[in-house]
Amino acid sequence: IKTGDFKAVMGEGMPQYRNPFEKGRLIISFNVVFPERLDEKVASKIAETLPAEPEAIIPDDHEEVDLNDFDPKSDRQQPQQSQYDEDDDHHAHGPGGVSCATQ
Repeated sequence: IKTGDFKAVMGEGMPQYRNPFEKGRLIISFNVVFPERLDEKVASKIAETLPAEPEAIIPDDHEEVDLNDFDPKSDRQQPQQSQYDEDDDHHAHGPGGVSCATQ
C-alpha cells in the first residue's frame, strides 16, 4: 500500500437509498508517507527503540471482509444502474400493462 492507492470493501459503505439494509462500497484512499531511503543502521536503531509488537487480539464477534483493488477512473467509466432508480421503473403502466379481469 502506498500513497494514492484506493481499496474498496464491498457491503461496508453507506446504506443505499430506500434500502437501508443494503450497503454500498466503503472506498478507502491511502495517504502514507515513507522516507525514500533508510540506512540499515538507522532502521535497526528504530527497531530497538520501539516496543515489541504485541500479538493482535481478535474478538470472537469480529467480522472478516475482503479488501479489493479500486480504480476510481475506471469505476466512473462503467455504466452503472443508479441506486436512486425507482423500483416502479420496471413495472408496466398504461395500455399493454397487466390488469385485473372483471367478472
